[in-house]
Amino acid sequence: MEKHPKAAQKYIERYQEGKITHKKENEALYLQYLSLLAVTSSSVDAAYRLGLIYQYGTPLTPKDPQAALSWFTSPALKNDGDALTHIGIMLERGELGKAAPALAYQHYAKAMALGYLYGLFHFSDCYRDGIYVKPDVEAASQMLSNNLPELYAAFSASLSLHSVPYMRASELGSTAYRMGRLFERGSAKIPANPIEAIHYYLLAQFAFSSLSSENLTPGDVVEESNDTNQRLKTLAEHQGNQRGEPRFDVDTFSDTVTLLPYDSDEGTYHLLAPCIFEFVDRDENAHTLTFDMITPRPLIVCDVGDLFISPIHGSIRWVFEDVSAVELGQEEDQKAPFDVIIGNSEDGFQLIDTRGKNAPHTVATIRFDPPKGNQDEADSEETEREVSEDENRKKA
Repeated sequence: MEKHPKAAQKYIERYQEGKITHKKENEALYLQYLSLLAVTSSSVDAAYRLGLIYQYGTPLTPKDPQAALSWFTSPALKNDGDALTHIGIMLERGELGKAAPALAYQHYAKAMALGYLYGLFHFSDCYRDGIYVKPDVEAASQMLSNNLPELYAAFSASLSLHSVPYMRASELGSTAYRMGRLFERGSAKIPANPIEAIHYYLLAQFAFSSLSSENLTPGDVVEESNDTNQRLKTLAEHQGNQRGEPRFDVDTFSDTVTLLPYDSDEGTYHLLAPCIFEFVDRDENAHTLTFDMITPRPLIVCDVGDLFISPIHGSIRWVFEDVSAVELGQEEDQKAPFDVIIGNSEDGFQLIDTRGKNAPHTVATIRFDPPKGNQDEADSEETEREVSEDENRKKA
């Protein structure tokens, strides 16, 4: 096999795909071939897999932190940010001796500085949990949210493929998982919000579920996926949410929109591909609006209330209630493309076309009735104003 590394590689691939029975002697040969490629061919993938196997163990191979350390520091993984991060995890957990949070923090920082997202994940965890630094949920949230739009866009673009690339799914899942934990915990500046936590856990669960089981390697992804499922179950039970089919209403539209890439400077959500708005019906007496949204490629639709998240391709019929006003930009906007959304489920939404020949222009503006409590306050203020004006007229 030393003279035929391709044959070793073939055995490794077949073992990972489950085409070779996983038993002790076969796994021993698998490890031998990985070692061969890592040493003689300086294979990054082989050395990294060996580090993972010995760090986390398998049903057939016990954990061996020192062996994991030797592979993560091997020449093949010199200045590899993911390997540095795994060393940091073992240092943080005390698997290499006494727990060393300061050294763990330094390893995460170096991995992040080298441009590795995995290092950033654990660096942000230090600020979330106060590992070697003071807890700072806001800083952790900022680190993660800066990368979320790009990760979401890359993942969504892969949904029409036969399978989503491992890294795209795992990175989005890990980011959404951590955002969920931040909203579940909260802080003085970012209050705990179980609804937002469920929102992100649903996205994390969906991303992790797109990973094929044979490609899963031991480590964080498996642990985070399991923890996502448990946290989502606990929160849903506490909130009284149950899984069901989505209701294509304002709340679901808002849950879906707020997963899209957001431009904080412009206050806009960007669709990954232009969709078509098609007016269907407006009932002013019932305060409803019905319209179709035609998507050229899968759109991840989320409904927190029904614990639903899934890509939907084609036409989605939305029915909005409590609609106070609808304005169409032009006659042809009864059926028109749009690629930007502004607004929220309380004030209303603007659907904007930034790419067409008349761009930018507003395709549709949808406004909602104020919540009943707010309406009562508004009516009370209006009554007080009228009384005051009446008294002033009498005095005059």
